[in-house]
Amino acid sequence: MPGPIIDMGRQHGPSLPQMEWIQPAPRVKNPVWKFTLWFLVLVIAGQLLWIIFSIPVFRYTVKVETQLAREINTRQRNQISSRLRELSPEMRPDPIAQALQQPPPAAITPPITPNLALRLRPPEPETHAKEIEGLLQDAKEFRQFNDVIFAKAKLVEAQRLDPRHPEVLRELGLLYESMNDWGAAKQSWQDLRALGEAAGPLALFARDRLLDIERRETQVAMERQSRTRENLPRDLTIARVEPQQDQQGFKSLRITIAANLTQGAIAVRDVKFQIYFFEADEEKIYPVPGESVRYDFLSLPINWAGGEPEQILVRAGPFSAPPLNFYGYLIRVFHRGQLQDEVSEPPQLAPLFSGNPTPASQP
Repeated sequence: MPGPIIDMGRQHGPSLPQMEWIQPAPRVKNPVWKFTLWFLVLVIAGQLLWIIFSIPVFRYTVKVETQLAREINTRQRNQISSRLRELSPEMRPDPIAQALQQPPPAAITPPITPNLALRLRPPEPETHAKEIEGLLQDAKEFRQFNDVIFAKAKLVEAQRLDPRHPEVLRELGLLYESMNDWGAAKQSWQDLRALGEAAGPLALFARDRLLDIERRETQVAMERQSRTRENLPRDLTIARVEPQQDQQGFKSLRITIAANLTQGAIAVRDVKFQIYFFEADEEKIYPVPGESVRYDFLSLPINWAGGEPEQILVRAGPFSAPPLNFYGYLIRVFHRGQLQDEVSEPPQLAPLFSGNPTPASQP
């Protein structure tokens, strides 16, 4: 027998509430953390870019400001120099005299201490190292701007504080050379070289500068002597001067005198000579007494007939003992009272005796 049929479409009794499925709420995306992250990245990137671009800008700014400061400094120096030039010489300030007139700084009295050993110890010598260093720096800057007046004033003041300071003497030598004051430059280099080991490597530098000045003086003297010989009458010329071997303490020279003529002769009574020998120490040049110089003609008769040269043997001595040493010679020949030719060794000797030479009588 079939069972009861249950109608699922019908409900018997009270109705039951229907079940509702709860759906999860959709997830809302929060973009705040993304914006924050990108903001931080942009800030860091901006800082890096600012640092990268600010470095060349900073360098350029410093360069421009430095150049501007130098131009202002140069303009001010030029204005001061122009104003000083406009003043009359008696109203123009003399910085060198002002530096020399400044009183030396007062000596520092050592403090009194109860320690007997400290009181018995002699006080340490006063130094002006920092002050001299500042003056040297100022002098170098002035010399760099070709302001030799103020540079010299600074160096003179530094030398007053320490006359044996090697760097001060070096700067003075270079300054005097730039001013073409070769005598003062030579003196500065000699003072620097005289310091010896205290000057260190600057002593060799001073020796080289002295050699350069001597070469320059020799060149100038040779040019002056050449110009002088070109303007002479030149009836007689000194063709050769040959040193001869002699005993120690004596000097001998064979001198060849040529005549610029093709016929006739020159009377020996019309010819006069000046022959000087010189000694020197580190400071001065001294002439050898005339009685120590003797000469004789090597050929007879002496008349330069037909332009034939004549030779003279000159002997001088004995020379003085050290510190004097043989320095050089000066030879001049005259014809009828007029200077014909002159030769000196070293060449700078001739200009020292260039004032209206007169013939000397023959011995």
